[in-house]
Order: sequence, then structure tokens, then C-alpha cells
Amino acid sequence: MDELKSLRKKIDEIDVEIVEKVCLRMDISQRIGKKKKELNLAIKDNGRERVLERRWEELAKLHNMDKEKLIKLLDDILYLSRSIQEKV
Repeated sequence: MDELKSLRKKIDEIDVEIVEKVCLRMDISQRIGKKKKELNLAIKDNGRERVLERRWEELAKLHNMDKEKLIKLLDDILYLSRSIQEKV
């Protein structure tokens, strides 16, 4: 039981780090959105998203993760990023 408790504590700590990193990413996405607005660029950049998807696929392979599930996570992050960019 102590091992389970310890493992769950580690998960909790990692969850905090994940949320902090996502928040940092969203702060940067907001800045990117402002720059896109200044340059009169579209929020959605299909080319950039394809590059990110390929990179995440490589990371999935490197870490022996399920590629489709990791790409689903990327899709959710990109959706959140675009929604933040649209609000600036």
C-alpha cells in the first residue's frame, strides 16, 4: 500500500508539472496569436500543425507510445491553442 501511495504522489507531482507546462504553452500561444493578428495571418496553420504531428509521431515511436492516442492529445492542445489565439 505504501508503494501505491508513493506512486500516486509522483503522479500528482507530474500532473502539476503538466498543467504548468500547458499553461506556459498557452501563454506563448496567446503571444503568437497577437503576432498573427498584427501580420494579418490565419489562426490555423495547417503546415505548422503537420510538422508538429510528424514530430509527435516520432516522439511516440521513440517512447514506445500509442501514436494515435498521443496525436489525440496534440489535437486537444492545438484546439486549446487556437481558441486562445482567436480571443486576442
